[in-house]
Amino acid sequence: RRVHGLARATLVLFDCRSLPGLPGYWLKAALIERCFDSRWWAMFPLGLAGLALYVLGVPGLILATLLRHRSQLFTDPTVIARYGGLYKLMRRPYHTLPVLLMGKKLTLAAASLFLSLVPSIQLAVLLGLILVAGLAQSRAQPFFHPIYDRLDLALTALLSVLLVSGVVLYADDAANPNIKTSLQDRVVVVLVFTTIAALCAVAVVFVTLDVRQIRRARDSGRSAAAFEAQTEQLVRARLEDLSDAGRFLDKLNVRHAPDGVEMTPLTREPPTQ
Repeated sequence: RRVHGLARATLVLFDCRSLPGLPGYWLKAALIERCFDSRWWAMFPLGLAGLALYVLGVPGLILATLLRHRSQLFTDPTVIARYGGLYKLMRRPYHTLPVLLMGKKLTLAAASLFLSLVPSIQLAVLLGLILVAGLAQSRAQPFFHPIYDRLDLALTALLSVLLVSGVVLYADDAANPNIKTSLQDRVVVVLVFTTIAALCAVAVVFVTLDVRQIRRARDSGRSAAAFEAQTEQLVRARLEDLSDAGRFLDKLNVRHAPDGVEMTPLTREPPTQ
């Protein structure tokens, strides 16, 4: 989140536009500041450095790190302890997805900044990106815990409703510029506020479910039968992603075994030819 905020702040420096009756271009974030003057050019190297660091550098570094350790991401305890925060919510085939999600956020930020003068194109780009990403994630189900897949699907659907509402409002204003408020506008506004309330409700519900799930997992008095049923369901759904669990536990056993004690491996490596 912090990197995304810094990247967006960097992009703001390049969001310049012309104003009616005024020569040249002006900074949208601060309309009293003129673009391409001496002050702007003084900040230009910092803007380029921000682009290189936050927009390209951090995502590139994360991607390079994940690719460099891709054979150890789910088997080496040291790698998991050091870099697990980057991918621990993802299933094994989608361990690089966090980088794509960062790119998605940066693309949304760039579209909201640089396409604001052309609302029709801006809304189309935002809606298309959210729908394509949501469809791809709903088919792949990249999160290890299904609750996060359901949360992503719900948020994508509600955000799509908000963007479609924006498209309807813009189209109605363009078709009837002299009519201040129509019945359709009122209906869409009600829909927008309802969707915002639904977004808040979804966030509260899923946070509550997540916290409840964590508490149940830590509750020693939980029913053994219920625990076994949920564990079996999760393992069956994610069996492919647990194929390296034995090798991980073997390495953990070897590292924490007392001196002189030989631990029995949980997995057997195939004999070398």
